[in-house]
Amino acid sequence: MIREWNSEHDSWAVYGGGAPIDDATRTSWRESVDDDTPPVRLIAHSPYWFWGTLGVLYAFSFANPLATVATGVAAVVGMLAVIHAAFRDRTLLTQRGAYPVASPLWMFLSPIAYLVARSRALKSVPGYRHGFVGWYLIGFGIVVGCVLFFLAAQGLIGAAAI
Repeated sequence: MIREWNSEHDSWAVYGGGAPIDDATRTSWRESVDDDTPPVRLIAHSPYWFWGTLGVLYAFSFANPLATVATGVAAVVGMLAVIHAAFRDRTLLTQRGAYPVASPLWMFLSPIAYLVARSRALKSVPGYRHGFVGWYLIGFGIVVGCVLFFLAAQGLIGAAAI
């Protein structure tokens, strides 16, 4: 990472990764930072694959006790996958020249906390487009809607059986 004092703006200029040395290349390189990384897509779409997998395994857990163990294992593996994705996302953003970047430790709070921290950290980076917070919230809303639908259907079926 290269850190130098910019006397024109009275501030520090920080360039990460393999930043070019000459000013002309540095300016165009700095403006082309792309925040769309594969790990952040995995995090943004995690409500679908994480809760979908757990839901299917939970449904099978009534018929097979081994599915209960598989549900616990899937939950741990899913959490480790999104935590690893946050660390990989930070590495890729730093290699692309983004500074500052959010700490992956936000992921221990929740994926939405990491995505919000990431969005706030990248606002000052030229080329920043979006933070994937909306995609995560849409996915989470769809998952909650599906869960509520199935719980209501289960309640109606149970009430009809009485």
